[in-house]
Amino acid sequence: VDTSVAVDITYSTADGSAPKTAGTYTANVTVGGATASVEFTLSNYAAKVTDEDGNLIGNYKTPADAVTAAQEIEYSTLTLLDDITVTKEQKIKSGKFTLDLNGKTLLNEIGGVLYIRSDADLTIEDSSEGGTIESQHDACYSIYNEGKLTVESGIVKGDGGIGNYGTLIFNGGTVESVTYEAISNGGT
Repeated sequence: VDTSVAVDITYSTADGSAPKTAGTYTANVTVGGATASVEFTLSNYAAKVTDEDGNLIGNYKTPADAVTAAQEIEYSTLTLLDDITVTKEQKIKSGKFTLDLNGKTLLNEIGGVLYIRSDADLTIEDSSEGGTIESQHDACYSIYNEGKLTVESGIVKGDGGIGNYGTLIFNGGTVESVTYEAISNGGT
């Protein structure tokens, strides 16, 4: 048996490399001189949710859909898969889960980014580097907390960083504030 058969794959991207953005592509697979073409669609997802054992619950196109799924599964992890700009504050209403920034940015240019309600228990971490939660809007906190918030790592920045009116446990990370306190603590 000859195991030295050459396999070559090229894609219908500008440079022939594997695609990294959403779209429909063609892969040309050549094996031992014979070529086959396969058309496929690549969908970009904003986030994924896994259970506490790392099993995939689902991939989600919007952060709101990912938050809804994560809230329903205690000790789950919502991992950002891409930089995301939201147009409204993401409300964490309940549940106990982790938000892994994964080196990505969660940005709101017109308001706060996260609103953690009193029945929610959220941990924020960054398993990569540079993961950021940022509001570019004046006179608001990037994160407004009424529940329990634990920050392990990552960057929070904005006109105001974290407005805490619940329980805040800050074990690591960075909070950068332009105008107001980095952490306004009206809670514990």
